[in-house]
Amino acid sequence: MIRTTTIPNLRLKPSGSGDFPGAKRCTCSSSAVNASTWAAHDPACALATPAFPEAVAVPCTITLSTVDELDAYFKSLVDRYPTPVVYVAHPVGGAVAANIKAAFGWMSWLLHRWPRVAFIAPWIVDAHVLDDGDPIDREAGLLRDEAVVSLADSILLVGGRVSVGMERERIAALHAGGDAVDFTRAGASPPVGA
Repeated sequence: MIRTTTIPNLRLKPSGSGDFPGAKRCTCSSSAVNASTWAAHDPACALATPAFPEAVAVPCTITLSTVDELDAYFKSLVDRYPTPVVYVAHPVGGAVAANIKAAFGWMSWLLHRWPRVAFIAPWIVDAHVLDDGDPIDREAGLLRDEAVVSLADSILLVGGRVSVGMERERIAALHAGGDAVDFTRAGASPPVGA
């Protein structure tokens, strides 16, 4: 059994029955971990290097590559929360209109596949209203994104790559004790026929 320890500035949510095939989650005991192994594993872990005399569960990014793995993850999430809230992160910068269109494709696929999960992507509104090329607008949007993602149960990274903004959102989710799931290996578009 894993006990969780509160780390300053990091609220840990109970991991519940979150074990599923393909998951790569940090759940280590202090005897198996030191500062260098944490830092080498995941940059977010380096922010919460354990130096505790007891077992600790530190949230890290879960990397998934297949729809079956994602199905198993969402099943475990629904087992933990009646209607889990999942913040969906997708690249925006550069070809903003094309990226927003692709993000809508991901949202449609997710909403239809997992109706018991509350998927949110509030950054889509900011991307329509604010100028992504203006550093002040971009920072204002990212600050709102970090605030919202910290309230979600999980963040799901999609879109084929992790942008700088998505990385900030991922770290904010981990700092708040949420799960971070990287599904970018699945590609830029949602899986066809899945």
